[in-house]
Amino acid sequence: MGGPTAVLTPSPIGYWGFEQPRPGDPEPCSGRNDLITLRWDFDWLQPMLQERTLHVGANRAVIRWLTENAVEKVLLEPHLQERLDVADDLVRFQGCRAARHDDHIHLQLLQ
Repeated sequence: MGGPTAVLTPSPIGYWGFEQPRPGDPEPCSGRNDLITLRWDFDWLQPMLQERTLHVGANRAVIRWLTENAVEKVLLEPHLQERLDVADDLVRFQGCRAARHDDHIHLQLLQ
């Protein structure tokens, strides 16, 4: 860390290249079949995207800095909250009808 790095994401547009839960990770939306939802998995697309390794240390540092300095809330999937060890009242699950937040970090800035 410390300097900029080349941005390499699974998806060329930054979305839908999900960091999938590992076996045993929390999956609060498993088994739900909501009729109205924005929680698309795009299972058919995943094999076409480049595989990347989640940089746990860098993501943890970013989220911790944000929660200590700049945000009202961060939306992040429970399995990533656990994996990154970023338990905080400001780090929240967006719910099972909203878009997944394991392909990007969604935040609400302080006013």
